[in-house]
Amino acid sequence: MKRVFAAIIFFLALVSAANATSSLTCTADNGATAYIQLGSVAVSSIIKVEIEVGDRFLSTSPNKGEEIALLQTFVKVDQILIDLSDPNLENIVAQIRLFIAIYDEQQAIAGTLKLDGAGVFPLQCDEF
Repeated sequence: MKRVFAAIIFFLALVSAANATSSLTCTADNGATAYIQLGSVAVSSIIKVEIEVGDRFLSTSPNKGEEIALLQTFVKVDQILIDLSDPNLENIVAQIRLFIAIYDEQQAIAGTLKLDGAGVFPLQCDEF
């Protein structure tokens, strides 16, 4: 009985998470791109991050480019802060700092991407 109950809870969590996701695509003028998938069930959280700079591709998804891990995330109504590390959680590889301005129905999201070995990039984001 406990397994059936746990399976039902797990299924409901997956269904809820699938319905409560959004994505940000953030780009810099020089071609750097950050894709951020956000989820919101009980609280807002970062689900996945992918970064592309030149021929370098980093992803929190396994077996998809250079592997990175979510080290720390902070999501509020007016800002999103993300620290990404190597898979062993030893060094910060990238930092994304986004700030959100909201006025009535309008929203603007912008910030920076700092990537070891590549530099700092100004980002402008679109939400999907």
